[in-house]
Amino acid sequence: LVVGMLCGVLGGTIRQTVWFAPLAGAAVLFLWPGVSTRMRLVAIVCGVVGLACIVVGIRWFNSQPYAIPTRLPDRTALGIADLVSVTRTMAVGVLSAMVPMFFYRLAALRRWRREQLPWLGDSTVVDLIVLLAVAWVLFPATVVGWFAVVSQAIPGVERGAWLLQGLRRILIVPLAVLVVATVLRQRGVILSAVRRMPPAIVIPLVYLLPYSAAVMQASRMIGELYPRYYLPYVPLLACAVLWGVRATFTTAVDRRIAIVGWVWLAVVALPGVRNLQHMFADCRARLAAISYLESNGVARDRIMAGWQIDGWEQIERAGYLNDYRIRVPRGAFKPLKPDGYPKQLMLRDRMSALTPEYIVTDDPNRFPGDGTPFPRFPFTSWWPPYRREIVICHQVQRPIPKSPGVPATNVPATNVPATNVPATNVPATK
Repeated sequence: LVVGMLCGVLGGTIRQTVWFAPLAGAAVLFLWPGVSTRMRLVAIVCGVVGLACIVVGIRWFNSQPYAIPTRLPDRTALGIADLVSVTRTMAVGVLSAMVPMFFYRLAALRRWRREQLPWLGDSTVVDLIVLLAVAWVLFPATVVGWFAVVSQAIPGVERGAWLLQGLRRILIVPLAVLVVATVLRQRGVILSAVRRMPPAIVIPLVYLLPYSAAVMQASRMIGELYPRYYLPYVPLLACAVLWGVRATFTTAVDRRIAIVGWVWLAVVALPGVRNLQHMFADCRARLAAISYLESNGVARDRIMAGWQIDGWEQIERAGYLNDYRIRVPRGAFKPLKPDGYPKQLMLRDRMSALTPEYIVTDDPNRFPGDGTPFPRFPFTSWWPPYRREIVICHQVQRPIPKSPGVPATNVPATNVPATNVPATNVPATK
């Protein structure tokens, strides 16, 4: 318990929600039946120390140079609609990642389906259709994503994918009702399994209570719920469900059924691998474009190539991201002065050390520039369109408006001489 408390305190300096872990462990062990008095005293001490570290840690963090203090929104109370929306998003994300485990328990699911939906008959084909429908309802993004890939070869398939996604919104309601009815019907078995759970399973589940409150509050602050916020639910709930299945079912399951689970896991994982490959290939092409400009005498602070690359360049040059919420030291935030360049770049105001005279982008329509010819930097993506390219756009500074009565002035821009390097001289990034 002491080691867990120390690890929780240290982990909270990276991600604040880890501070809840020692509190959950102390609370469970203090209330656990049969625990000695000495263990209860240690649990109380660890709980108090963990709570004090939360208060001291937040105050310490807010006083650090260039830290962005945490500020709660004006309206901290969660409405019923907000609660339902966040819970639904979180539940769908968690259940979708647990689909392989559901397939692994195929025999148990078949029994469950035949008990709850006897009017569909005992056909194996019906069982397979029901299981695939459940998987599709729980994880529609994968289905739509793969339909989009297939649509490159078969026109019209993607339109059908979006129709299926609309149908999912209708089917998810009866599925939720069916699951709730099953839980109520089997509540005796579920409660019996819960009572037999060891502390190693109960402590993580108790940790999810304050973590859930923090996640819901964070979703109110940023206006959405990122998948990484409900990622901790997956291993914790998966362990709890696996333990419950092992404790309640005694029949052996054919190991060959696990192949279905691995296949689904690959289907779920491949789009993530595909997106990661696209990000790396895109960044390599952008870096090649930056190297080209620097080799032609353009200073690095006159190039902007996307917030992932520019953010690191900003930190190397200024030591921090230019953010209006910084309180220590005073005056660290420097508002951008009008420079005549376009402001459509993402997080442009955070990169005060850079000037977007040359923009490296994959969308030249957003930054048409002055038409100066530059070589293109192609790369291959694993999702359509497979052949893509990064382009360089030289921006023209526009007149900066002055106060009334003073004519506007044009700030001259320094151009890089036009080059006739063909695109084929730049190797494709794969």
